[in-house]
Amino acid sequence: MGICFSTPVCGIKIEDHVAYYGASKLGRPLVYGHRGGSKKYPENTIQAFEDARVNGADGCELDVFLTKDKVIVCIHDDTTGRLLDGPDVKVVDSKWKGDLENRKHKTTLKYDRAELTFDAAYPISLLEDVFKAFKGKQSKSGLPFILNVELKPVTPSLVNSKVGTHVAHLIRKCGMEAQVTVVAFDPLKLLQVERAYAGLHTGWQYDDDLPGLGKALGNANTWFNEPQLGNESEFTRDREGIRRFLMENSVLDRAIGATIVDLEHTVCDDNTIQKFHDKKFAVGCFAFFPTDLSAVHNKPPADAEGAYQHSKNILRQVMKRKVNWIETDSVELSLKAIAEINEEFKAEAAAGAPAPAIFFPMRG
Repeated sequence: MGICFSTPVCGIKIEDHVAYYGASKLGRPLVYGHRGGSKKYPENTIQAFEDARVNGADGCELDVFLTKDKVIVCIHDDTTGRLLDGPDVKVVDSKWKGDLENRKHKTTLKYDRAELTFDAAYPISLLEDVFKAFKGKQSKSGLPFILNVELKPVTPSLVNSKVGTHVAHLIRKCGMEAQVTVVAFDPLKLLQVERAYAGLHTGWQYDDDLPGLGKALGNANTWFNEPQLGNESEFTRDREGIRRFLMENSVLDRAIGATIVDLEHTVCDDNTIQKFHDKKFAVGCFAFFPTDLSAVHNKPPADAEGAYQHSKNILRQVMKRKVNWIETDSVELSLKAIAEINEEFKAEAAAGAPAPAIFFPMRG
């Protein structure tokens, strides 16, 4: 009798994953620190993730690459120049041993409108160390702390898609199935995840910068090109187009076994989120209160109050449409805005306005 090899299967249904039911339990969307979302520690470090958790985040979004010697490192950029001291090299062409192991994050990081200074030169975090640090940890709200792992680089590549296989194996090795979701702009990487460990909760990301697709999906909201946000900050009604049809019917998503989706808020029209919910997808939106504005087309006002209202107005729209989680560069401002919006919803309902049915019923 021959030996039968089969792909391991994760047994956690999407309805039983905190990324899906957490918003119902809390009465608000889950809040993930984007790249950690910390102002005290460098992005994509264990220290940034813990800082987000301490400040009330329900999880973190983080970016990972696979090095030439098959080590999974947490870093956002394809190259090291912006983030690390030392030579500017491509991460996928580097080895952990000898190239990256002793590299440190810069102690000062400049963004478009902010300059962050850190108290030390922190090392690169490994995904395995992140998993070990957060396994079994809860958020301040008492739910499992989520790690939403984004597979890099963004560009589709058969050569670089193996990062998905290695991340899947690491999730299984560390027993992190209940605390991890996996997302990517590249469906090839997500296919590798599903082939290595079927049933993990994965999802495609939709961004208004995606070549071919993104430009057609972006600008879906009436407020996107408005100089002022206010009473007219509503989503466009049911925007048309074949690429939007493919996205909202999750044609490619379901083909790769996805159960979640990560949307830039600019690609959402009035019922995009609902259409994914109808297919039992958990839905996230990014990124709110942005620090890095390099890829933001509709930049917020430069003053603090204007920037706050800008993100709050958009956040209100996705909350009305029952988004499961949001990703933010400011956990504190997001929690503040969410609390205010929920109070506004209550006041509007008391005055006779239809109250949004914000979240799914909790699991039975």
